[in-house]
Amino acid sequence: ARHPSVLLPDQSDQSQLNSTKRNLSAFQNCPTNCTPTSSSTSSARNKGVMSQRDGQPEASAAYTHVEAIKSRLQELRAQERAALEAEAKATAEREAVQAKLAEVAAELETAVNTPVRGAEDPTLWLPDEVLIAVFLVVPFATLWDGTCSLVCRRWRELSKTPPVRDRLRVGRWGAYARGDIAPRTLGRHSDTVLALAVGDDGTVYSGSDNHTIKVWSGVDGAHLRTLSGHASIVQALAVRGDTLYSGSYDCTVQEWRTTDGARLRTFCGHTHVVLSLATSPQGHVYSGSADKSIRVWSGDDRSVVRRLEGHTEAVYALEVGQDGTLYSGSDDDTIKVWSGDDGALLATLAGHTGSVRSLLCCKVRGVLYSGSADATIRVWSRNGWTLTRTMQCATLVSALAQDSAGHLLVCEYDREVRTWPAGLEIQGPPTVAVADQFSRTHVLAPGPSGRVYAGSLKGTIVWY
Repeated sequence: ARHPSVLLPDQSDQSQLNSTKRNLSAFQNCPTNCTPTSSSTSSARNKGVMSQRDGQPEASAAYTHVEAIKSRLQELRAQERAALEAEAKATAEREAVQAKLAEVAAELETAVNTPVRGAEDPTLWLPDEVLIAVFLVVPFATLWDGTCSLVCRRWRELSKTPPVRDRLRVGRWGAYARGDIAPRTLGRHSDTVLALAVGDDGTVYSGSDNHTIKVWSGVDGAHLRTLSGHASIVQALAVRGDTLYSGSYDCTVQEWRTTDGARLRTFCGHTHVVLSLATSPQGHVYSGSADKSIRVWSGDDRSVVRRLEGHTEAVYALEVGQDGTLYSGSDDDTIKVWSGDDGALLATLAGHTGSVRSLLCCKVRGVLYSGSADATIRVWSRNGWTLTRTMQCATLVSALAQDSAGHLLVCEYDREVRTWPAGLEIQGPPTVAVADQFSRTHVLAPGPSGRVYAGSLKGTIVWY
């Protein structure tokens, strides 16, 4: 006989099935529809379920936000690709246009320089003298704007030779005198232009009654900047390399960097207004003042090297020769010659009966010109310092200058600038009429490109 607790396999399965049915029936009959459990366990489980249900909206919003960012990122990447493609296309088009321009320019150059059968240049067989005479009667504006150089190869060759170039410059001033061409306006100050200087690169500097210095482009005449720093009238300017010097009625000399207009130093020492400035090949800076003295400033630390005394009135004009010799003109009617090495007084030139307002060392003739309030220009030989000639003018001579061809330019404090060819006797000089808005032409300054600049009491600056 078997033990009662030992059941056969089929009986055991039946027992387990019956037990499961009983438990299921008890669960269905439970009023809370849940299995019996402790109250703490049930409470914790219910809180977990509620927490999950409450967090479902937040999770959904975060998912939506992430998807929106992804979509926007895809759009931006697509825009970036489109922009890069457009840029590459524009670059290719620009390069194609540039290549086409170069090709057309080469074709034009070839066409201009290639003789055409049956249409030979008639100037090819003309003697130089005849050709020059022909071009001198051509309207000067045609020569000035380059028309002849475009259609005549011979003209381009002749215009590069010194004799022809010099003769054309004579014709240039004659054209101004006849009114064939007019001076061009560079710019304007709000007050009188009292000082002009031109740098080696053609940049123009102008000082005015309004206490400012204006900087102008020598290429297109554009106003580049305005330098402010003086407390009174800017009376004198001098430029050397990348440094500009200005003298003022505030009794100071200021140093400026030309590249950016920065003010570097202020030199104090004069007890009256600064009227004139000059620079030497050794790097010295000279300043003449109404205190009757000339101060020499070092080119290194800008300290005062020496003080030159000898004039009995204000020093209105300073000029430095190519050998470094200093010349000074004064309200005491004299010109003094100083050694550039040690400042020794070499000579005193007397003869004017009025204030000496301007000085010029002529590069061509080896003489010194002096312009005075006595309405004369005197020519001094630098060999022995003897007076060789006196030229009578109409009014006070306020400025003297020399263009790149060596012509003497004279400003007589009126509406005109007069010029004489270099190396010729001064007889019947042509007169260049200045623009109508000029009341009086006060200062002159030659430029490196052959231009000459003039400033007036009404603040206008023109160039020839």
